[in-house]
Amino acid sequence: MLGKVLVDCVYAEGDIVIPEGTVSICNSAFEYPYRDDGYNTDGITGITLPESLVRIEDYALSDLKNVKEITVPASVTYIGPVPCRAVPISKH
Repeated sequence: MLGKVLVDCVYAEGDIVIPEGTVSICNSAFEYPYRDDGYNTDGITGITLPESLVRIEDYALSDLKNVKEITVPASVTYIGPVPCRAVPISKH
């Protein structure tokens, strides 16, 4: 986290809960295109987005292979052109 912005989740596993107060998820926060240290997003099985969230940047939720669906809160006013590649998203 950098202030109220989620920048990187390189070591996350299990069901992830983004903290309330987070307003944006940066580009590629969950993307691992060039990692060679054995870490990836395969261990992430779920993600909960806070009601405070307003922006989801391009590729912010990429590479979440084992997440079945992401529900986007109604507070989100901007979703990048390609927020994720393999996970269906729905807005409530």
